[in-house]
Amino acid sequence: MPRQYYIHATGSTCYDRTGVTFPVKESVDWNVILEGLKAPAPRWEPQFGWNNQPEVLVFSASNEESDLVDQRVFDHPALKNRAFVKRRDWRKRK
Repeated sequence: MPRQYYIHATGSTCYDRTGVTFPVKESVDWNVILEGLKAPAPRWEPQFGWNNQPEVLVFSASNEESDLVDQRVFDHPALKNRAFVKRRDWRKRK
């Protein structure tokens, strides 16, 4: 059963829809990172559902698919050691 995951930036790293924005601007094609997932339904949400947090890429995936995305993030030169996949476990506020 698919769960929701998000790409978590580490340290002072920041990213947006175009790619890494800090410490160095580098483009990332998020569609390639999520390529091959059955039904990723990608969307951008404020991290933890808090309006004062940066938007993160949230997607749906099985455990195996999330491992694949995590490996792609690790292998990507702009994201390596700057981001990883975490399970989205914050409650959605209404």
